[in-house]
Amino acid sequence: MKFLTMSLSCLLVLGCASKPKVVQQEISDEDLKTFEVGMKALDEENYSEAAKIFDKLLKDKPATEIDLITIYNSGAAYEGMGQCRKAADRYRQVVRGSVKKFKRLEVEALYRLSYAYECLGEDQKVVAALLDVHRRSATMNPAVAKAEVPARLAAAYARLDNQEQAKAYFNIADKGLLELRSEIQTARQAKISL
Repeated sequence: MKFLTMSLSCLLVLGCASKPKVVQQEISDEDLKTFEVGMKALDEENYSEAAKIFDKLLKDKPATEIDLITIYNSGAAYEGMGQCRKAADRYRQVVRGSVKKFKRLEVEALYRLSYAYECLGEDQKVVAALLDVHRRSATMNPAVAKAEVPARLAAAYARLDNQEQAKAYFNIADKGLLELRSEIQTARQAKISL
């Protein structure tokens, strides 16, 4: 969970620093402090407190990246508490709000949505969410995109008793692991030769 919150913090900082926004995102100092307290609660796995804090910050019509990250973090808090339905609702809200505007946030929300669906035992929806993630994986961590997403797709298809698709995605995951291993070895060799 710490990796999740740290990556979203980096996403927020990099997203704001990488390109100018047409609409200035206004956030009060008080809201920023509240947001940071919520992030600390998430890091400490105090999900109940984090959910309360992020829900307090939610807006009726989220329009900015910060609004959507707040909703995402609320979903993460509910996911941590095992309230999968509420987490799924939050992640879907982020997906809808970020379409074509915040591609990385969209794919991260879809990815977490697949976990919420898995928690709910809705494997058809797990597959649908992961297929969307797989198609949009260019903005994701390569290890997740190349190995974890296909492996989770293979597992979901296996639970649905679709052995053909399960095997196909297992092979994609296996190939992804081999690519990652090769990249790591190449990097190590380059480091040694310096």
